[in-house]
Amino acid sequence: MCGYAEYKNVGTKELPGEVLDAVDSEGIAKIYRTLFSAKLEKLDAEVLTKEEATNIPVGLVRLGNGKAAYYVEGAPYYPLAVETGWWDTRVDNNGYRDNEGKNHVGDDFKQIQDEEWQTWFADMRNMGFNTVQLMIYWQDWEPEEGIYDFTFLDHVTGMAKKNGLNTEFIIFFHSQTDNIPKVMDGFWGYALDNVTVNGKVYSLSMQWGTDIKNPEDVRSIRDDRGEGACGVENFLEYWHPLVFAKITNALTELAKHYKDSSNIIAYQIGNEEGFNYYVDNGDDQNPYYSELFELWRKDHPRESQDQFRADTINHLWKYFNNVIHQVDPYKPTTTNTQSGNMEKNNIIYPNFAPDGMTMDIYRSVDMIGSMFYGNAGSLYPNLDAIYASEDIAAYAKGFPVLFPTEISATMDEGSVAKMITAQTLARGGQGIGLYCYGEMYSDFERNNLRNPLPVRSTVKTLLKVLQDNMDVIYSSIPVTKEGTHNVYLRIGEISNYESRKNPTLNVLNTEEGNTLGVLHFAGNANEDSKNAEAAANRRILIELSAKEVGIYRVEMHRTDGIVTAFTIKIDTENGEERFETETTGLDVTYITVKKVTGTSGSENPAIGSH
Repeated sequence: MCGYAEYKNVGTKELPGEVLDAVDSEGIAKIYRTLFSAKLEKLDAEVLTKEEATNIPVGLVRLGNGKAAYYVEGAPYYPLAVETGWWDTRVDNNGYRDNEGKNHVGDDFKQIQDEEWQTWFADMRNMGFNTVQLMIYWQDWEPEEGIYDFTFLDHVTGMAKKNGLNTEFIIFFHSQTDNIPKVMDGFWGYALDNVTVNGKVYSLSMQWGTDIKNPEDVRSIRDDRGEGACGVENFLEYWHPLVFAKITNALTELAKHYKDSSNIIAYQIGNEEGFNYYVDNGDDQNPYYSELFELWRKDHPRESQDQFRADTINHLWKYFNNVIHQVDPYKPTTTNTQSGNMEKNNIIYPNFAPDGMTMDIYRSVDMIGSMFYGNAGSLYPNLDAIYASEDIAAYAKGFPVLFPTEISATMDEGSVAKMITAQTLARGGQGIGLYCYGEMYSDFERNNLRNPLPVRSTVKTLLKVLQDNMDVIYSSIPVTKEGTHNVYLRIGEISNYESRKNPTLNVLNTEEGNTLGVLHFAGNANEDSKNAEAAANRRILIELSAKEVGIYRVEMHRTDGIVTAFTIKIDTENGEERFETETTGLDVTYITVKKVTGTSGSENPAIGSH
C-alpha cells in the first residue's frame, strides 16, 4: 500500500477567502436534501419471468428455485468475465514503469487499431471468457461538456460482440493513477469550477489533499515521486452541484443509448471511487466537503465523521443506481469503492474503512462486486455475517446479486482465482470477473512486448471446468441436507492430510433438482502457492445420500484439468453410497450428480474418466 504519511489535515481555514466565498451554499444544501432524503429509496433492477425476458435484451429472471439469474437475448447467460486494464488497452507504448520503479507516463489515449482489438478479444474468447469488463472513462462518451458521442464505445463493444463477448462497462469518473495519459488530467470536469487566487488555481470540482488542489498538483506529484505516488489520483467532488448534475446527465445518456442493446449486460458505476483513501486518509479538504459535513452533522450530532463518509457514499451511489434504472429498469448495476479496503482489513459494520465504505454500499446497487486480492480471505466471512446472515442462499435469491467483478487472476499463480471463484459459486453467484487480461502476460505494460505467463493456462483450464458444468452452475442455489431436492454430499474422511486448514464441501441444487458440490479450501487459498503442504495430494471420502431410488451419474471436474465420471446405484429411499477423490490445497473439484434412471440400470458403478 502506498500513501502520504507526511500529509497533514490543515483544513479549509487557511484557504484564501476568495475560495471559500466561491462555494455555492444553496446548491450544496439542495444536494444534501436530495441525497439524505427519506424518500431516496433504492430502485432494484426489475426481475422478470422467463417469458417476459424473451422480449428484453438483457435482464434478470426469477428461476423456479428462486434464483435471480441472467437472461441475454432471451436465453440463459452466465458471465465469465475478464477486465481490461488501463495499461493493456488504453495507454500508448511509452506508458510503463521501468526496472528502477520510475513511471513513464503516456501522452494520450492510445489510438488502438481494429487489428489490436481483434487480437485481444479473440484471445479472451479463446481462453474461455464470454464477457469483457471494459474500462471506460467519462470522457469516452462526453469528450466535451454537454457533447455526447458514443462512436468509440459503439465500435469497441461491437468488436467484442463479433468475437463472442458481451460487455460490462467499468466506468471511471476519476483519473486512475500511475501510467494514465496526461490528457486525462485535462478532463473538462476538473475545471467546472476553478478559482484563481494570487496565481494559484483551485479546482473546486475535484477532491483536495494538503498538496493537491488541481490536476497539475496531482501530475507533479506523480511525475516527481514515481512509484511512491501510486495512490495519487484526480478525484471529482461528486457532491459539488455542477459535478453532481453532470454525472447525472452523463449516466442518463449512457443508459439511454444502451437501453435496447444486448451487447451491454451491466454497469459498474465508478471504479474505486468514493473518497481518495491514499490522500489525507480520505479526508477531503475541499470546502464543499466541509459544507456537506456541517449540514449532515446538524442532523446527526452524535455520529462520527466516518459515519458521514459512509452515509455519503452509500446514498450517492444509490442515487446513481436510480439514475440508471429510471432509464433502463433491467440491466443491473454494481460498484466498488477505492481499495475494497474494508473487507481486506477484516473491518465489518459498524466499523468503517478509511474511505468511508460499509457493506451497505452493496445494497445501494444491484450486485456485489468487490476486490479479491491478497488479504481477501476475510471478504466472504464478512459478507456472510452481514448480508447473508444465516441463509447463504440469500445471495442467489435477492438483491444484491453476487457477481464479483475483480478477482485476482494472477496472485498465488492462479490459486486465488480458483478459490474465490469456488466460494462465489458455492453461494450461488451469478457470474465472476477476473482482473485483468494484461496481467496474464509478461511485460504487459509495454504493449508490444507480450508473452503468455503460465497463469494464463491455469485460468483457461479453470474456465473450461466452469463451461463444462455450466448447466448446473447457472441455476444452482445452496441447500442444506434437510432442504436438498434429492441428493446431498458431505465429507466423510480426509486421509494423508495434516494441516491447519480443512477442505469445505458446499452443496447446491439446480432448478431441475440436480446437485452441484464445490470442494475447496475456503479463504484466500494458500498464502504461498509453492508451499509443499499446499501442493500435497489429499484423499477425501465423499458420502452421497439420495432421497430417491435410482442410478446417478457423478462427474468430478478438477481445476487442474482431471475429470472423473462414474455411476452410483441407490437401492433404497434415503440410501447412501461413498466414493473417493483426490485434490490438493491449490485445486477445486466441482462435483455434479444427476439422476439418469429410476430403479433399473447396471448393478455395479461404471468407473471411468475422460
